[in-house]
Amino acid sequence: MKNIENYTIERVYSFDDIDQNEWNDVLEKSTVKTIFQTYEWNRLVYEYTDHELVLLRVRLKDSDVVAFAPLCQKIQDDKKIIQLISAVRGDYADFILHNEHELVSIKLIFEYVFDNFPDLFKLELEKIPHNSPLLSIAQKISQRTIIADGATCPSLVFQNETFKTVSKKLNNKKMRYYKRRIMSMGDYVVEHHTDFEAIEPYLKNFYNQHAARWKNTPWPSRFLNNKECEFFNKMIKKLTINNHIIFSVIKLGEEFLGFHIGFSFKDRFIWYKPTYNIEYSKYSPGLVLMKECIDFAMSNNCTEFDFAAGNESYKGRFSNVVNKNHNISVYSNRIDWYKSRVRLAYNQLKQKIKSVLKISK
Repeated sequence: MKNIENYTIERVYSFDDIDQNEWNDVLEKSTVKTIFQTYEWNRLVYEYTDHELVLLRVRLKDSDVVAFAPLCQKIQDDKKIIQLISAVRGDYADFILHNEHELVSIKLIFEYVFDNFPDLFKLELEKIPHNSPLLSIAQKISQRTIIADGATCPSLVFQNETFKTVSKKLNNKKMRYYKRRIMSMGDYVVEHHTDFEAIEPYLKNFYNQHAARWKNTPWPSRFLNNKECEFFNKMIKKLTINNHIIFSVIKLGEEFLGFHIGFSFKDRFIWYKPTYNIEYSKYSPGLVLMKECIDFAMSNNCTEFDFAAGNESYKGRFSNVVNKNHNISVYSNRIDWYKSRVRLAYNQLKQKIKSVLKISK
């Protein structure tokens, strides 16, 4: 490990005191690079929480910044927990770490958190991608660490396929049938927008359609909440500045069949927030919308179509790589760590037994 004496760590109490370009420069040199680690994303997400900001910055003494830890403190079940800001809303979360200073930066961040928050229950790092250095470093630094599997994250990596095989997936018999039926009913139009001025007129229709889509389900739409609509308006406005938003629309005449809010970041298209017109459900407009988004990603030289977190069956039909997120918990107290470890082992055993019983049937 590099000499820790050559580094300093400090807490920053406002995003205003952080240089946005400096943050994103470190992200450029990080092993993990996602839209959810950007300065813009973390700042906006934090504005819509009521948690205490715990924003840490690591630098070489009198020199460059080499890491940021965008954290916040919340109270859960009367226990104080520090978590990554981006995990509140994003599909992936991580520190922002210069790849030549990962080990020492993580060590300093862990030490700072536990030295300065003595009544902390745990440091909770959720939605950590499979290639994060945290997964190999966390347990080396603290024995009170538990790493558990998180959400499945399927992806269609284009270099793993030929153009012919991708086309075969996207234009199978069912997909051709659905699209042909839709197109036979009127003027079929597909639009992909990257400018806020072009997207804004559609947003109210998107929110209303999403609310209708989830109305009679156990999971009511988040867009019934005006504050949620406000967050998305701001998020889209901020991220379109750097062309990170792809807003897709499919129309049939004057009818909106579906919408999708996705991200474009580092040649990677991220499937994020889709919705469709339930009156056309029998024509699978959601699948048609997804096909149009994949076509767009391919034609714009993206290297990957990331379906993001979730193991919905439709993702499995098109993905060729399946990764997993992980959840890392680092406990202040050894007894709490031990109890959680036993609980995790018990739950894993239950799941294994259920799987065996299911197979035996």
